[in-house]
Amino acid sequence: MTTIPALKKVEEGFEKFKLTPQKEVLQSLAKDGQRPEVIVVTCSDSRVAPEILFEAEVGQLFVIRVAGNVVGLNELASIEFAALALNVPLCIVLGHSSCGAVSASVDWHTQKKRPPTISLESLVKEIEPAVAKVTGNLKDKNKDILSAATVENVRQSMNTISTKSAQLADKLEKGEFIVKGGVINMDTAALDWLN
Repeated sequence: MTTIPALKKVEEGFEKFKLTPQKEVLQSLAKDGQRPEVIVVTCSDSRVAPEILFEAEVGQLFVIRVAGNVVGLNELASIEFAALALNVPLCIVLGHSSCGAVSASVDWHTQKKRPPTISLESLVKEIEPAVAKVTGNLKDKNKDILSAATVENVRQSMNTISTKSAQLADKLEKGEFIVKGGVINMDTAALDWLN
C-alpha cells in the first residue's frame, strides 16, 4: 500500500496534538459537553482558519465552513443548533479577499463564464445576488467588483441568519444574540469589521 505524504503528516500532527494540554481540554469537553463562545461562519479556504486566526482553544469556536461563507439551509440549521441548544451568543460571518467562490460568481455575472460542475454552479448562484447588487454601482474593474461583492456576500449571509430563522430573529430582538461580519484582507492580514 502506498503511503500518501499528506496523510502521514496529518497522522503525525494528531500524535503531537495528543501530547499537548489541548488533549485534556478535548477529553473534558467530551465528558462535560461543548460550550463554545462564538459561532464562526467562514469560507473553507485553507488560508482562513478561525482557530488559528483568533488563537482559540479546542471547544471555544463553533466553526461552520463552506466555500464562499454562504448560509444555506444546512448552515442555518447548524447556527440554530449552536445559538439555541448551546446558547452561543455571538455569530461572526467571516469573508476574505481573493475568495475563489466569490470570484467565480463575479466571472459568471460579468463574463457569463459558467462554473465547471453543477455543484459549483449551485454554490455560485447563492453568491450571485451579492454580485448583482454591487455591479450596478461598480462598473470599473473586476477587482473593485470582487472586493465589493466579497463585502456584500458577508452582508447577505448575515441577513440570512437574521431573517430566515424565526428563533434567531427572536433572540436578536431580545438582545440575546449578535451577528457580526468581517472580511480578512489576505494581502495585509487585516480584519475589517463591517458596520
